[in-house]
Amino acid sequence: MADDDGDIDMAILDPPTEIRKRQIFIGESHKAVAHRPPRDDTGHMTQRKNPTAKRRVIAAALKEFRERLDLKPAEVAKRVNHDASWLARIERAEIRAHPDAVTRLLDVYKITGPQAEAVLDLAASAGSRGWWHVYTRAMPEWFGKFVGLEGAASVIRNFENGVMPGLLQTEDYARAVMRAVPLPGQPTDVDRFVKLRMERQELLTADNPPQLRFILDESVIRRPIGGRTVLRGQLERILDLTAEHLHIKVMVLPFEAGAHAGVDGPFILLDFPSAPAGLPDTADPRVVYLDNMVSALYLEESDQLTRYSATWESLCNDALSVDASQRLMRKLAEDL
Repeated sequence: MADDDGDIDMAILDPPTEIRKRQIFIGESHKAVAHRPPRDDTGHMTQRKNPTAKRRVIAAALKEFRERLDLKPAEVAKRVNHDASWLARIERAEIRAHPDAVTRLLDVYKITGPQAEAVLDLAASAGSRGWWHVYTRAMPEWFGKFVGLEGAASVIRNFENGVMPGLLQTEDYARAVMRAVPLPGQPTDVDRFVKLRMERQELLTADNPPQLRFILDESVIRRPIGGRTVLRGQLERILDLTAEHLHIKVMVLPFEAGAHAGVDGPFILLDFPSAPAGLPDTADPRVVYLDNMVSALYLEESDQLTRYSATWESLCNDALSVDASQRLMRKLAEDL
């Protein structure tokens, strides 16, 4: 993306090291945005639990320890009375690694001292359910995984060409979207899904928030989802957020850009912080998230990441600058 002087905003393409190395326990002490989080009997906010980041670190560490010894998954799994598919799921952070199982694996890998203690500490605290578990009946299983990854990310880049990103939607806009999309289950699913979307937005003003980058096709900011009044409120919401929070940047991909690298559809790039000191920093630093009405894909292969990273860079170059995007959205809001 070019700024008003024609220079590329490299902070969007390659965030500073201190951002990428954001505290690993992100997601456990967020402030409220649209709704207050639960409070205890004393009136203090309760912590929002997100075990996803810890499980990713555990998975990467255990896989690294195994590969150092050139051990096959089936061989290791047999030595701890499990099968290879169990170990594969742990190494992909798909299931929790119970502390007892982690202890046995560390024994097989001959890991002792501070490294073993660090992994076991993470395993002991990674067993809790994520804060979003209470919404399980109102969302598909595959979306719960995304909510955890979103809360663990240090940088989130989102391209949308249909609707506003969920993290930016007002409640009225979100409700209009949900009513237009058929959801399984009872009508109350809409209310619960909207509430989930509002709670996800606590990321926006967290104590240590991720860097948030959005590129919106111009059709997104013009489509009157919910009507003109709702769209005006939505545009004003974006303008307020970007004015108040420097870690949130929104750019518009204008119609005049013509054919562009994102014609295949929306996607989200998630970057993750480094592992805690003393542990191997081998977790995948980036994941691409794609979804549709019935499923989702999580892309982590290097060639896939390279392609989507290049797509994001191309979209940045074609998009209006942040300032020009704000001027366009402000004019549209005034005209509604």
